[in-house]
Amino acid sequence: MKNKVLDLDRIMNLYFRYGVKNLTMDDVAQELGISKRTLYQQVTTKNELVDMVLNDQFSKYREAVSSIVDKEDGSIRKLYCVYKLIADFFKPLTPVFVYSLNKMSSKLAEELHRKYNDFIVEIFGRIVDEGEEEGIFLVRFKDDFARLVAGYLFQTNEKGAVLQMAEIDLNNAFYLQTSGVCTDHGRKVLNQLMDNPKLLTA
Repeated sequence: MKNKVLDLDRIMNLYFRYGVKNLTMDDVAQELGISKRTLYQQVTTKNELVDMVLNDQFSKYREAVSSIVDKEDGSIRKLYCVYKLIADFFKPLTPVFVYSLNKMSSKLAEELHRKYNDFIVEIFGRIVDEGEEEGIFLVRFKDDFARLVAGYLFQTNEKGAVLQMAEIDLNNAFYLQTSGVCTDHGRKVLNQLMDNPKLLTA
């Protein structure tokens, strides 16, 4: 029955709102409507709970991205859908969460960042490799492209909050960044899709 009473998504939202370091186990138990004793029957320490929640979030992220890569047709469509999913996935991220996670454990924060970054580079690399076979992408730029996209999607505004991009801004950014790794043929396909955005997610 372990972890059956824990709503990990709900706890993740608490971390986003209040940060990891300042949120007590009492706060978590109260939010979930369970006793602190019940909570400690599921996890032995606060660090174990944080690790469990973050790993669960990363697993869901990997599953969602991998599902897109497996089911979508065409490398540009795959790239766009992954691009949009990443932007949407990290919208709830707040400065207080990032700051408090670093304060609690800089090692955990670095490991988490590395896991996400490595996975993004891996996925974008796979899509660009596929696109090269289609005559769409120039594969020699794939690593720089993945880092560029990751840096853009995770950027912050002047107050430190994660940038909340409107869809029009996301589409413009996607076009500008993606066109730089396209072949001439790839740019023609990209232009056709961007002229009719419904085709990107149809």
